[in-house]
Amino acid sequence: MKKIAINFTGRRGGGAIVSLETTKAFLLKGYEVSAIISSDIDNLEEWRELELKKLVIINTYNSLLQFIFNTIFFSFRQKKIIINNLKDIGEIDFVYCPMGASWSYRINKIIDRKYYIVNHDPIPHSGENLLFKIYRLVFNTNKIYKKAKAIIVHTKNLLIILKKNIKMKTLYIFL
Repeated sequence: MKKIAINFTGRRGGGAIVSLETTKAFLLKGYEVSAIISSDIDNLEEWRELELKKLVIINTYNSLLQFIFNTIFFSFRQKKIIINNLKDIGEIDFVYCPMGASWSYRINKIIDRKYYIVNHDPIPHSGENLLFKIYRLVFNTNKIYKKAKAIIVHTKNLLIILKKNIKMKTLYIFL
């Protein structure tokens, strides 16, 4: 049985739903699943109802100030929580990121296994605010894609865009 970790620390919107439903699909396929999620995720109670090997809940943020503070102290606080919770589950075969979030790359480094990430927006859309664009630039959030075993997309158009702009393995999964 393959052991995987779901890494999604986003909090709201479609990412929370997609992450939960993807996790359910892995469970239905017989994977042993652990998950790292935000304490502020919209569907937290639904996550708690899943039959996961381990559910690791970390504090993320509810404001810009909390985001800055928790990002600075990530290595001292959240890292310890993740390591302590995952140490007794054995070797994880891979990490699956159903959607990138602010700390996805840091968490993947802690787990230190090959990982796959879904890219929903290879070209930042107009709904992204200036603060998020600055964050992407400062923290080079694209490195999560460069270090991934493969990038997963859900449409042929995204596949074409990524193959042209990113020279790495891209998988197309039709849902």
